[in-house]
Amino acid sequence: MVERIAHHTEKRLRIASLKRLAKKARLRWKRGRKSLKRLRAPVALAQCQRALEAVQPQEDQGQSELSYVDESGLALEPTIPSAWPEPESVLELPAMQYGRIHV
Repeated sequence: MVERIAHHTEKRLRIASLKRLAKKARLRWKRGRKSLKRLRAPVALAQCQRALEAVQPQEDQGQSELSYVDESGLALEPTIPSAWPEPESVLELPAMQYGRIHV
């Protein structure tokens, strides 16, 4: 970004000055969040939500036990990018499916 500003304006800008301007604009340094929303099947999601809603009262009454589990694994895409998003906004980046090693 600093190089792009220097190229267009023919003036040098320090990174510290850029950070100060971003903070003055009420921007915060946050990590991006990877999202698989674009791969989500709306019909299958609605079906799963209805199934959970059907068994939730049974769990509330103690007739059954509802557990949520997740798989452990290693992702082959380790980096989590950061940016300066506007306040009250969520930075969502498309998650790439490179594969996963389950342990």
